[in-house]
Amino acid sequence: MARQPPGMGGTEYGLEARTKDEKYSIEIQLDERTYDEIKEMGDLDNFIIGITLPDTVTEVEDFAFFNPLIKYVTAPGLKTVRESGLDSNIIYLDSPNIEYVGIYGLACNIPEINLEKCKVAEANAFSTNPLLKSVNLPMLTVVDEQLFEDCFRVTDINLPSAKEVRDGAFKRCYQLK
Repeated sequence: MARQPPGMGGTEYGLEARTKDEKYSIEIQLDERTYDEIKEMGDLDNFIIGITLPDTVTEVEDFAFFNPLIKYVTAPGLKTVRESGLDSNIIYLDSPNIEYVGIYGLACNIPEINLEKCKVAEANAFSTNPLLKSVNLPMLTVVDEQLFEDCFRVTDINLPSAKEVRDGAFKRCYQLK
C-alpha cells in the first residue's frame, strides 16, 4: 500500500481513478475515522492525509491536490507539478523525478527540497514555506521571482547551475547568509 513516512497514522485505502486515456489506482491515507464514516459525511477530500501515486502518473494538474490536510505525497513517476498542484501542508515528499514546478506548485511545509532533476521552477513555486531549511536544485538555471519568498528558515541553498536570479527570489529569507 502507501509508502508514507513513519508516524503519520490513519488507515490506508486504494481508490480507482480514471483519466481520459487510462485507469489507475491512487492510494490514500485517511485520518483515524473509518472509510464508511467519511463516505457518509460525503466529502472524502476533508480527510485525506497522504497520497501515493503510481509510477505511470507523470503530471499533477493545476490545483489537483490543493488540500490543506495532505501531509505526505509519494509519486515516483511524477515529472511535472502545475500551478498549485501540490499546494498543501505537505511535510514529506518522495518524488525524485520532478523536472518542472509551476507557480505555487510546491508551496508547502517540506523542510528539505531535493529535486536533482528539476530544470524549471516558476515564480513562487516554493514560497511561503515556514519550515524550509535546505534546498538542492542542481539543474535549475533561472531562480525565478519570489521563488523562495517567505521561507524564513532557509539556511542552505545549492543552485550550482543558476545563471540568473530574478527580483525577490529570496525575499524575507532572513536566515540566509
